[in-house]
Amino acid sequence: MSLITRLFRLDRPRSQVAQPEIAMARGEYTAWFQDKEFSSDWTSPHFPVWAGLLAVMKDLPVKVLEIGSYEGFSALFFLNFLPRSSIVCIDAWNMRRPEPAVVKLVPSIAEQFPLAEGRFDRNLRAFADRLTKINAFSADAVAELGIKAALFDFIYVDGSHRRLDAYRDCTLAWPLLNSGGIMLMDDYEFGLRLPDELKPKQGIDAFLANISGQHNELHRAYQIAIRKH
Repeated sequence: MSLITRLFRLDRPRSQVAQPEIAMARGEYTAWFQDKEFSSDWTSPHFPVWAGLLAVMKDLPVKVLEIGSYEGFSALFFLNFLPRSSIVCIDAWNMRRPEPAVVKLVPSIAEQFPLAEGRFDRNLRAFADRLTKINAFSADAVAELGIKAALFDFIYVDGSHRRLDAYRDCTLAWPLLNSGGIMLMDDYEFGLRLPDELKPKQGIDAFLANISGQHNELHRAYQIAIRKH
């Protein structure tokens, strides 16, 4: 039986906010992000929902998998909110480039993308003993974790926005999630002005259809959270 099986019953805009005025942290979490480096805050609006989803895990030795880490904003939240947790962070960082269609919508991404890995390393330095960083494409890295029979209690999918990549990341990660664990999928409502193939929605919908009857939905808005039976 997994760590948390017995415990569960249960379009926000991507803002470009310059340091040091990032509107992060929703009050009580502010101290966790002081003196950290971020080019933008795409994350803190989710903190109230995350706190509710993860509350029953707070004092447990939770194993977290994050697919898509960028500058480490979300990883910092998980490691602080879950003080006994460990996390595996997967990102291709400088092995990939931002989608040209997205760069047209948010030109600053092209400049900030090459700097993200260095910021991640500096932002997460204090958590070296609880962090495993994997610099690789998610399809390879998650498959390798599957071969090693790795299991997690919480999986956050926030990698490529392409529908094929979103489908692949969710599908490969699902067998790695313990019974009773939570999978949280970001960007379900991303990119209303982009073509369907550049948005995660159809990939996430297809994944959810394939696992029908194997999960309960906990939250649906810009992100979707499900609990595995």
